[in-house]
Amino acid sequence: IAEAPVDITDGSAVWTGEEMIVFGAALDGSNRADTRTAIGAAYDPAADSWRELPPSGLSPQASTAQWLDGELIAWDSEQASAAYDPVSDSWRALKEVPLSSSECRPVTVVTERAVVAVFGEFCGETVVFSPEEDAWHRIRMPLPNDTKGGCCWVHEPVAADGVVLVPSHLYGKALEALERRMFVYNPPEVIRTDPLGEVLEPEPFIPPTE
Repeated sequence: IAEAPVDITDGSAVWTGEEMIVFGAALDGSNRADTRTAIGAAYDPAADSWRELPPSGLSPQASTAQWLDGELIAWDSEQASAAYDPVSDSWRALKEVPLSSSECRPVTVVTERAVVAVFGEFCGETVVFSPEEDAWHRIRMPLPNDTKGGCCWVHEPVAADGVVLVPSHLYGKALEALERRMFVYNPPEVIRTDPLGEVLEPEPFIPPTE
């Protein structure tokens, strides 16, 4: 296919129905980027051509993006969030993700239930993006820890048959170690929140404990 106008070594790809949008950054071995913000480009397979996205304003160090209701919903490791509209070729800022910043990489996936939303994970904490409210909400119950109090590194959660499969392994452990676990996230039929804005879900993860 045609050569892309930007270099991206670390990013997300989504399909809009007409284009593939690739969003992320070009990072070197020390996690340094050549650009001040995360970057992106859209590929049109019918025309075999690319177009570069305008600057996002998000951090290039670590980001994640998903396609939801006609927009690219993106989130970076500093908890900034923005939405890109390919029709107007413009970004709009969203409220920050209600989690603390850390040296983690956020990951996201679009759920498939009646309430279509974006499920996200960061350092074992989980959030959900509500398109109706145009905002992120922290899930009260985080991803279950192991019995020693450690947490996990999540690898590419996948939406399947109404739930989200969340594969993980403990920080500092090799992929072949026995500490690998799989959880299932049950998206709520209706996103309800408490006065602090946290999602009210009695048991969002299966298994709930070790």
